[in-house]
Amino acid sequence: MSVVRPARPWDYTQQKRDFGQQELQKPQTAPLRDANLEQKLREFMKSREDWKRSRTSIPGVFVVKLPGRGSRGSELALEINPVDG
Repeated sequence: MSVVRPARPWDYTQQKRDFGQQELQKPQTAPLRDANLEQKLREFMKSREDWKRSRTSIPGVFVVKLPGRGSRGSELALEINPVDG
């Protein structure tokens, strides 16, 4: 009579090997840039006062102009407020 061993639910070594192969097979692509969006953000930086926010096309997501600190200029931040969406 032969002994039947239960199959292991997963093999860590195989899982690790498969994960490594998936990482190697990912295509290297550059992020897409939208010139129109970039221009709108530049205009927002020039025309708005600090701490002003603007709606985006995504409900509950806003762009906020942050004041500069020290030698750094103003920055933009995203505010995510799902309740407002």
